[in-house]
Amino acid sequence: MQDYIDKKQVEAVLKDTQNEVRLFYLPHHAVKKITNEEIKWRIVFDASSHSPGHPSLNDALEAGPNLLPDILAMLLRFRLSKIAITSDGSQAFLQLILADEDRDATRFLWYKTEYTSDGNLCIADEIVTYRFTRLPFGLTSSPFLLSASLRELATTYKQTYPIATKHIENNTYMDDFVLETSTDTEAITLYREILQLTSRISLPLAKWTTNSKTLQGVWKQENFPFREITQVLGVKWDTDKDVFQIDVQAKIVEASKEPVTKRLLLKLMSKFYDPLGLFAPVTVIVKILFQDTWLSGIKGDELLPPAVAQQWHKWINELQCLKDIRIPRWIGFSETSDVTIHVFCDASERAYGACSYARHMVNNFVEVNLICSRSKLAPVKKITLPRLELLAALLGIRLLQFTEKRTCTHTQPTTEILQYTTPSQWKHCTGTDNPADHLTRGTFPSQLPSLESWWHGPKWLNHDSDAWPTKDFPSHSQPSIEVESRKTESQSFYVATTKPILEIYIYIYISHYSSYTKLLRVTAWILRFVHNCKSHLRIIHELNCKEIEKAKDYWIQIVQRQCFSAEINALKEGRPLQKKSKISCFNPFLKDDYLRLGRGRLQFSDIPFDTQHPLILDGNHPFVHLLIQHTHMRLHHLGVRIVLSELRSSFWILRGRQAIKKALPKCLPCKLFKAKCGM
Repeated sequence: MQDYIDKKQVEAVLKDTQNEVRLFYLPHHAVKKITNEEIKWRIVFDASSHSPGHPSLNDALEAGPNLLPDILAMLLRFRLSKIAITSDGSQAFLQLILADEDRDATRFLWYKTEYTSDGNLCIADEIVTYRFTRLPFGLTSSPFLLSASLRELATTYKQTYPIATKHIENNTYMDDFVLETSTDTEAITLYREILQLTSRISLPLAKWTTNSKTLQGVWKQENFPFREITQVLGVKWDTDKDVFQIDVQAKIVEASKEPVTKRLLLKLMSKFYDPLGLFAPVTVIVKILFQDTWLSGIKGDELLPPAVAQQWHKWINELQCLKDIRIPRWIGFSETSDVTIHVFCDASERAYGACSYARHMVNNFVEVNLICSRSKLAPVKKITLPRLELLAALLGIRLLQFTEKRTCTHTQPTTEILQYTTPSQWKHCTGTDNPADHLTRGTFPSQLPSLESWWHGPKWLNHDSDAWPTKDFPSHSQPSIEVESRKTESQSFYVATTKPILEIYIYIYISHYSSYTKLLRVTAWILRFVHNCKSHLRIIHELNCKEIEKAKDYWIQIVQRQCFSAEINALKEGRPLQKKSKISCFNPFLKDDYLRLGRGRLQFSDIPFDTQHPLILDGNHPFVHLLIQHTHMRLHHLGVRIVLSELRSSFWILRGRQAIKKALPKCLPCKLFKAKCGM
């Protein structure tokens, strides 16, 4: 705390303020951290604390957009280059000055301190109010403000420091600089530029590390301190041997001090940080154990059953075997190397996963190395093994495309798999040759160091492609994929569409809406946002009827493309519909990319075109349920026959009467009106 005061990062409040709007007092406490038998203390200011009925400081702050790069992508880039450099911004947040009008929101209480004549610090009994003059760590807006400041710095000096600014934009996570380059000369240039660039904002860099002996020599000549072992985004890196390691000793000691409970499993499982998934087969075992204890209903502090505790003790005792594993940081190839990426996927009833390998030639010798992996437990709700294997394939695609953040619960797996790959790219290999098999059942720590198939893939990857598996997966037609889609309430349409359509629907979880009007308004606002991003003519007025109608048309197109994708494609290509199609008997046709009821006797009447040829919708779709409920309320809660008649003026809903009978009982006013009095 005295360090804050001496560096004038905080200041004493000399007089009270009447500004109650921006006034907030931060509670704080000390946290002790023991690292390598060294005790360190740090102060934590709790900006999320609040009094009952009042918001916290973090509640009142705008967090800002997330400008942080993906950790997995950063670590993968870190492994791709021969030379790596890391550094840490020293007190980076405290280098940003707070505006005077915002400082009273960061007040806190502390003792009055002063130095004696002989230089000793004296603490008085008097309490003094302080406030921050710099940006404190712990505010919800702090990460954005620091990242935005660094990006602004990079933009301003892009021409002066082209190499350094590129790395700041892509390889800086908060105050961690994770840099990579190909040669020693480039490493020295990058180091010089980064120092000069950060000095522009008085940001001192510390904890420098590199595997470049040349750059280390420069540091020694300049008496510049550097480390040989450091943490790179949480991964332990030995720069001397240029390898990754894992520190397990602290976990073993902690596990031996506490009884084996579900709380202990969760605590240690969360501390096993492995963003690259290099030790994923080991963590799968603990995940399965934790899921079993959760399903059994065991309480958090209750001792685990003997069978589970025995498995746990075996796992924790064997963790010691992992400390000697050395994983090369550099995968081993350069920009000119002929590299192929191989992704393996597998699933079991307990877990599924995917792992990727880089295969390249080094001096006429094939080298294969593990890049990264991902594993997940099978859902508690039982699903078929083929479905789990499909999820494993989806996980492999996302691993390859760096889209792990996207969840697989709101999209159809087949669509995404076909979007990024073709059936000819997929091959089948036996379970004994598939390294992803280790992700489906787990591996105890003592087995992992000698598991060559995990670290370097199957043996046949070391041979020419003629020796690789040649068994293809059967190719499926579009109708077969369409049948798979109808089995789930997916929010996606198929690869073959009549024309491109905005994919905003995957971000609107329709199942979360109980109001048809609200769904259309939210969709209309998003469509306007997309329009404003693309056009220099921005729309700023309130939503109008035209925009609401456009949102309704958008959802009608989505519903039709989800439920009748095969039929739309067939009509577009001039092919007849299959006899098993649910709408083949209606002679449907396409008009302005909308699927309409075919021509019949009504076309000779004087009624409007939309009534002659209503839009075809599937009665099982969630959007149709909302449409039915909205029509029912608009008609003052009339019955099935009237609602069906009203809907048929614009829509032909498959199994419409059944869909209305299913939707109307959910109407709360009708429930209350029809409720019978109790005895």
